Amino acid sequence: MPSANPRPEEPADNWKLRYLQGLDELEQKERHWLEVRKLLHKAVARLAAVAAEAHPALEPHLDRLRAAAREGGDGQTLAGIAGDLTDAALRLGPAERGASGAEVLVQLLERLDLPPEDGAAVSTLRERLARPVAPGDLPGLLDSVAGLVGKMRRGLEDERHALESFLQDVSEKLTELGTNLAVSDLSRRESLRDTRTLQEQVDDEVAVIRVSLDQASDLEGLKHAVRRGLTAVESRITKHLQHEEQRQVEVEKQSKAMTERLQRLETETGRLRERVRQARAEAVRDSLTGLHNRLAYEERIRQAFVHWKRYRDPLALMILDVDRFKALNDGFGHLAGDKALKALAERVRATLREADFVARYGGEEFVVLMPRTDLASAGTVAEKLRATVEQCPFQYRDHPVSVTVSCGYTEFREGDTPEAAFERADQAVYRAKQAGRNRCEAG
Repeated sequence: MPSANPRPEEPADNWKLRYLQGLDELEQKERHWLEVRKLLHKAVARLAAVAAEAHPALEPHLDRLRAAAREGGDGQTLAGIAGDLTDAALRLGPAERGASGAEVLVQLLERLDLPPEDGAAVSTLRERLARPVAPGDLPGLLDSVAGLVGKMRRGLEDERHALESFLQDVSEKLTELGTNLAVSDLSRRESLRDTRTLQEQVDDEVAVIRVSLDQASDLEGLKHAVRRGLTAVESRITKHLQHEEQRQVEVEKQSKAMTERLQRLETETGRLRERVRQARAEAVRDSLTGLHNRLAYEERIRQAFVHWKRYRDPLALMILDVDRFKALNDGFGHLAGDKALKALAERVRATLREADFVARYGGEEFVVLMPRTDLASAGTVAEKLRATVEQCPFQYRDHPVSVTVSCGYTEFREGDTPEAAFERADQAVYRAKQAGRNRCEAG
């Protein structure tokens, strides 16, 4: 009859697999943060380059900042350079400073993929940046933006520490489980050894009885010899059974304790798995529009590219850029811009096929991947999206708001890389803008 208790070896195998999966999830989160850090360093270098052109007096400090960003400098290094840069900027005259500092902060906010709970703080900060900013206010506003970035990182670090702590707990429990299994295996070996010893002892007693039978001269002597031998055998068997019963009680006790610990660990794992799932879902979603974000696009394009290289099914890429979005924000406020982006995202998502992939790439820019779609078909879809956005009756506080997009699209070609295809589509968007906007161009 099968045992009612689960085999200890099976849960151990399952937890080994889950332990490896947990390590893989931790590595994915580490890769995500490294990618975010790389993008931030890249953004710092580009913003410094733009600022150097606008304010030559700041160029020495900006050169240091660009160099540190390119080399992946740590936060303390960048903070020190930023402090020197802030002091130098405050020494500039109003005409030299202009409004670029506030605009750069707005652009940075638009590119940060912040969690939904920070939405109110971001909206307040953006509304403040939309109003005239005094030179003395810039350091405080910069601190507010830096605080949001720091909160992003602290959240990731908290998740990482929680996962590390859990994996450490799993490791300790697996070690304990391994010890219990070793004890259980030792107990089985001892039981087998005791059984063999009992068999040898019984054989010895039977041999003694045989000798007594051969040497007995009368019936009473024979009875006495057999009775003595049977008593000895019975005593040994009784002791062996008592020992085995005690051993079985200990094994069942250990098995019950292990089962309870595994059940608790299963419950903890379920909670952590759900937290990781939610964190993963939030990490690849744009909090404003609900679409996928740039990180999700980077993952999807790698998968789609590998599939395209192997099977050569047509694969199209499209970029949509909202026309005159800065003017929309300046004229109606950032809340109007946010509302327009949300409405546009809903229209785009409703127009595309289920197999298509759309992400908010950054700010007012969206990127679309269309599998099994050639260049001509991509052009048809692009024109449909452009017309849909143009005809959408956007309104903000009962005021009609004109929103259009410029589209650039391309099809993957022999020798392409994801970066090369994206660059072609991006250049097509630029040509559409130059040709008057609200247009679609092939790349």
